[in-house]
Amino acid sequence: MTVRARADGFSVTDDGPGLPADIAGSLFDGNFDADGLGLGLLIVERVVSGHGWDGQVDVENGTQFTFTGVGNAANTVQQSPVTTPANGDS
Repeated sequence: MTVRARADGFSVTDDGPGLPADIAGSLFDGNFDADGLGLGLLIVERVVSGHGWDGQVDVENGTQFTFTGVGNAANTVQQSPVTTPANGDS
């Protein structure tokens, strides 16, 4: 998982197997649930909406969530990507 600052927000990328393209449009729907993903994504949607940000998901090569409208995030976030181990250990 990699987090990158952008001029207008940030992106979170997971280069693993990704999510099926047919569910991409429903990910932030309050009724969405696939293997326990629903509640976490609903919380993300509420944070994004509550701050007036915009969120998009791209599932073509892994999964990438991009959040814009955040302000000048590139000046407030460390410029190098933050990467977590593939096995989830911290």
